[in-house]
Amino acid sequence: MTTVVSNGNDALNLLFEAAQREEREVNGARVPVPIEQHATNAASTPLSSVANLSSNMLPDLSNELTDTWNAYRFVRMGWLSAPEIVWFFKNVAPLCPILDEFYAEWSNHYLLVTHEPVLTCMILVISSRYHTLPTIGGHSRGYLIHQRLWDHFQHLLMRLVLGLEKYSKAKTRTLGTIEALLLLTDWHPRALYAPPPSDGWDSDILFTVKDRRDQDGSTVDSPSRTRWREDVIEPANRSDRMCWMVLSCALSLGNELGIFDEQDEHDSANTRLAQCERRVAQHKTWLAKLLYVYQEQLSSRLGRRSMMTPSNSHSAVCSDTSQAGSDIQRRAWTPFLTAWTRLTKIVRSISDLLFPNPTTTSQIIRSGRYISMTEHIQTLLTAWSKDHDDTLCHTASDTYLGSLLVLEYESTRMHTYSLGLQAILFRTLAESSSAVSGSASFQLTPTDFAHVQEVINSTLNTLKIAIKLYDLGFLRFCTIRTFLHITTASIFLLKGLGLGVSPARLQGALEVLTQVIVALKNSNPDDLHLGGRYSMLLEMHMTRLQEHFVPSTRPQNITPPNFDLSRFPGLAASLEANHFELVDLQQVPEIDTSDENWLSLPLDSNLMSFSMDNFQGLQCLGDGTLDFIWNLGM
Repeated sequence: MTTVVSNGNDALNLLFEAAQREEREVNGARVPVPIEQHATNAASTPLSSVANLSSNMLPDLSNELTDTWNAYRFVRMGWLSAPEIVWFFKNVAPLCPILDEFYAEWSNHYLLVTHEPVLTCMILVISSRYHTLPTIGGHSRGYLIHQRLWDHFQHLLMRLVLGLEKYSKAKTRTLGTIEALLLLTDWHPRALYAPPPSDGWDSDILFTVKDRRDQDGSTVDSPSRTRWREDVIEPANRSDRMCWMVLSCALSLGNELGIFDEQDEHDSANTRLAQCERRVAQHKTWLAKLLYVYQEQLSSRLGRRSMMTPSNSHSAVCSDTSQAGSDIQRRAWTPFLTAWTRLTKIVRSISDLLFPNPTTTSQIIRSGRYISMTEHIQTLLTAWSKDHDDTLCHTASDTYLGSLLVLEYESTRMHTYSLGLQAILFRTLAESSSAVSGSASFQLTPTDFAHVQEVINSTLNTLKIAIKLYDLGFLRFCTIRTFLHITTASIFLLKGLGLGVSPARLQGALEVLTQVIVALKNSNPDDLHLGGRYSMLLEMHMTRLQEHFVPSTRPQNITPPNFDLSRFPGLAASLEANHFELVDLQQVPEIDTSDENWLSLPLDSNLMSFSMDNFQGLQCLGDGTLDFIWNLGM
């Protein structure tokens, strides 16, 4: 009160001193929680970091940890403070099996900062997008920090690709770099959702963009369809291209570092080996299996050949990941990764058998051979479920791990039976005298009807899992793969319902879809995220789609499929533990064979656009994916 205020700076200094005193009083009133305790708690389970997201206070650091991070270049440049950067690490959601608990311990942060610059930068890139700093201006600063970190990561990636290694202990060609590249395929930077910036060579832009003077007038799209492509399709395509190249880089680096080399079992079991050497050997085995799963999943979905040689694939699949040592988090992920690896082999079989190329897929559908192939794949899925029954029951106690495994399984089933949808359209258009007949009905055989119901059941189970993840607070931090499963499921659901459905089942399915739209709208880190953009577009057209279902003739001699859950005891346990009852047993009623009412979309090849371009591999998000929505009412 006695301080003389002679100018504006004196007034600001007084306010600053008062704020500092108030902050010290608030901090003194609460019991400080050391970061060491945060690190110990974070390593307890794979989901503990997510559970601790409610904490919005910066951690108190030990002197040693403060000195470590104060030496970090971005702290010295003033981008972040040491407590803020450790807060980022504490709140990174470990919702994938890539990282272990080694760097979650504060005592190992020195090794992370000094030896793994690429991994350190990538973790901060991800966390700075998905979390907001609990400080004044944290939201705006987060955007700037995220972009600067992403720019630096691109610089490190360029050094890696061009082999520009520095003479220092901070190397870019390490196992941690492979982990960073895998993390990049699961969580994308914000810059990926926008076209690249100008590179100074855009003088010919007038002649490269679409122009009304182009001869091909059919390329001019409606505003709705153009927005769908710009908001969802193009970012998804950029994501696929980036993931393909990043995984190629990770595989090349893995070959260079020898992660696919056969290890001597005697040496691996030798207890006299140094702890560091044993960890490196286990680390290589784990990364080899992860690279196999990631690249097989992506190449199968895109309809491409595997990037791995048969020898490397065999080495990765047959490697033993059961020796997880004392790593609690990795031991929890081991049974999941084993089951996921085998399911990935089935996905590759589906891609090779059913989706080798559009021409072959069309021939398989028209000849009817897809029926026997689907039965064969269902046999493989049944055997997988029985063999991994213990894994599914074990992961049932862990909501997120159980949900991940069920999502992967349901997605595989959905794509397996999806050819039945295409077969119905082919048969109907061939047998109909007029391809555009609003009163005609789709020609459903009992087998194809069962396939459609399997697709609808799988999609609804997937969407209910998404709703559950949203209720638990996990969906916001899920990987891009999870959102692609949800998006694909919603598209196949709409297509399956459009072939014919009872009013009660249609209403129940649309209610589930409405809940998913709400979940996606509220589970994105920013307005550029795929989930939020897709949900907004889908919501715009939901009402119009529902209004265009018209009464049609119920196909004869069809009955609802009897989905025998006893074939999948582990899946049943996981669904029950997570409260995921089968959709046709609760919210969405079974088709009532006594109900003569039957609805479908109008029989029009433009409205029901199952273009074979969308059946290239297991990819669903194509330019014509939702043409049947855009064309309604035109």
